[in-house]
Amino acid sequence: MVVGGKPWPTILPSRQRAVLSHARRRTVAVDLTTLALGATLLAWPSFGWPLTSLDESVLLVYAEQVRAGLVPHRDFFTVYGPAPFYLLATLFAGFGSSLGVERALGLALHLAIALGCYGVGRSRDRTTALLAGAASLVLLAPLGTVPYAWLGAMACLALALAMVGKHTRHAGLAAGVLAGLGPAFRPELLVVVVPVLLPYLWRCSRWRWIASGLALGLAPLGGFSLAAGTRMWWNIGPGRAGVNGAMSLLDDPVRSVAILASVLGVTSTLVWLAWKRRSRASMSHALLALGILPQTLQRVDPDHALYTLCVTVPLVIVVGATADRSADALRRRKMLAAAMAVAFVGGLAAMVLRPSPATVTVRFQDRSAIVAASELPDLTATRTELLRHAPPGGSLFVGSSDMSTVSLSRIIVYYLLPELRPRAYFLELAVGVSERAGSGLVNDVRNADVLLLTRMPDGLMRQLYPYLPPGSDEANEVVRREFCPVSETGWGMLYQHRPCTN
Repeated sequence: MVVGGKPWPTILPSRQRAVLSHARRRTVAVDLTTLALGATLLAWPSFGWPLTSLDESVLLVYAEQVRAGLVPHRDFFTVYGPAPFYLLATLFAGFGSSLGVERALGLALHLAIALGCYGVGRSRDRTTALLAGAASLVLLAPLGTVPYAWLGAMACLALALAMVGKHTRHAGLAAGVLAGLGPAFRPELLVVVVPVLLPYLWRCSRWRWIASGLALGLAPLGGFSLAAGTRMWWNIGPGRAGVNGAMSLLDDPVRSVAILASVLGVTSTLVWLAWKRRSRASMSHALLALGILPQTLQRVDPDHALYTLCVTVPLVIVVGATADRSADALRRRKMLAAAMAVAFVGGLAAMVLRPSPATVTVRFQDRSAIVAASELPDLTATRTELLRHAPPGGSLFVGSSDMSTVSLSRIIVYYLLPELRPRAYFLELAVGVSERAGSGLVNDVRNADVLLLTRMPDGLMRQLYPYLPPGSDEANEVVRREFCPVSETGWGMLYQHRPCTN
């Protein structure tokens, strides 16, 4: 073997290690660059999609609330941890408040998950690592580049698994920190991070480093919970459980069965491989798959399935890989690589060819967003009417025409109307929470100078949440008694805070 123009045996051992280390770093750099380019290619079309989803609107609005000095859970309702809002608020402060900045964070989370899966695969070999990272990117592509809180948590856990497999003290410390940061995105994962690390804590020489890192990673969430108060844990615990328990799980029985079969099949495979191999890595992977399984089961749809499959499928690739170099093993590896290439090209084609309405970019003060061109007239009319009937710097509340039942609202109006400020705890109408008597929704309505109330399609919310009982009519009564309808646009009815003469 010749290295650097000299036969390998003639090179000193220290030089051999240096050459190998340099070659390894160069290989990793090439691989990471490849994954970054692949992630960008798959995600790029989604940067031009119009703003339509409620979850993305919530991220934009809540990040602006944080920028204004408000504290999640204490000052406004959410079921998520503080990390996505503070992270996005920091990016807005540095790069401007826009849909592009928010979606760039989503792309970064996609890449972080893929790099975590790649890192786990490096414990096997380079091919396995690349296959795992590519599989993650392909599965994440249909979600677009919204920086969902769940993806932030998955990025932390995937990177933690990659670090804990390096078998060094500093890597164990980093793994603990990363795992501890996961609940800052989704606090309910507090019950998952310890079991995932348990195989590396039990009778492991590095357990003190991992445990110390975990304590450091959990410290920011612990400090935040002191500022947010006890309502945080009610919102995330009983509040969220009540909502999920009232959902209609199976929208489409055939599709739902196919999704369940896929998710349960992947999870069962990881559990079986853990039982068969009984290694620390395989047991940790199986515990992660079991811990995140409720995310799919809370609502059986493609998006919730991809939230978990983007990590569990790469783990199956990694755990299923062996050191067997037989002809059959190599043939299977080549077939998997070919299938991954086809899936990547197919995913890219689907993203590029996905039908999308004509869009326009709108800017109001320091905020910008992409909206469907068909929505622009209603948006313009709504802004004009709200500003006409509200006092300068007045307060706005966006709700539903019937707030005694589960409903949604056009929360994005808060982001697209920076001239008016929200003074509400329930910026989103929290399903199963805000419509209850004594929730505080009445105060939210009463504190507003103007209201925008949107009518929900008949039966839609009852179809989505069939098990929630009727709520209180108090908020509706405040609207009837203290507000007067003054205008109507395609986005809803506008009310001014004054009694009607008629």
